[in-house]
Amino acid sequence: MIYPENNKLPEKQNKKLTIDEIEDLIKTYERKHIGCPTMLVKSFKSKQEFRQWCKEGSKEDLEATLKAFEEAELYEYCVVINEVKNSK
Repeated sequence: MIYPENNKLPEKQNKKLTIDEIEDLIKTYERKHIGCPTMLVKSFKSKQEFRQWCKEGSKEDLEATLKAFEEAELYEYCVVINEVKNSK
């Protein structure tokens, strides 16, 4: 964004993020990708990595994730989500 008063770009600020800010960024990223399960699936190297990600969620998180994956017709991942959900 160019500022009209001096027609210069703002200086880049090198701010270090706190742990809380990093966690918030990760949660925001995950929430955005839950809206698009196909994109989320592409971010995992394997189904085992996806399973591990599922294990970090609560039962309520998994139910919401399952619904989104069912709507996207990603049934092979729905199986993994259900297995993890049922083990909690």
